[in-house]
Amino acid sequence: MAVGVDIDLGHRIKLTDLESRLQCLDKHKICEWKWNLTDPCVLKYKEIFNRCQPSNSIVHSLIIATLEGNFGYFTPKHLTGRIGKNIVNLNPRVCTAFIYPLEIIANGVIYLDKLNSEMNTLQVDEVISEVHYNLVHK
Repeated sequence: MAVGVDIDLGHRIKLTDLESRLQCLDKHKICEWKWNLTDPCVLKYKEIFNRCQPSNSIVHSLIIATLEGNFGYFTPKHLTGRIGKNIVNLNPRVCTAFIYPLEIIANGVIYLDKLNSEMNTLQVDEVISEVHYNLVHK
């Protein structure tokens, strides 16, 4: 399941690339639904997230902001010290959940064979960064 997919646009992902990937995955999509705060499960998600440290998660903070009706380049107050001005255009797709078969997603991860269960998050990040660097500098 993926939710908050547009937030990756703040990490140098191009909108055209995101749109293209979602379009390729569309034929495999199991389900898609727009989250809203009238859904008890989504409300529970918001309650649990707010009990944690919201400033630790940009992604979840922006999903919650969108669920609360904030759109455009809105920045939640608790994130201003961390990110300054939001560079992600919050829109209804930010709080839309997409479900795909895991094997379809895994088959599209070009660096999956370079990862192993012994790696820590920094090592995984290094692998991903190296693969992306090589793609850009070919």
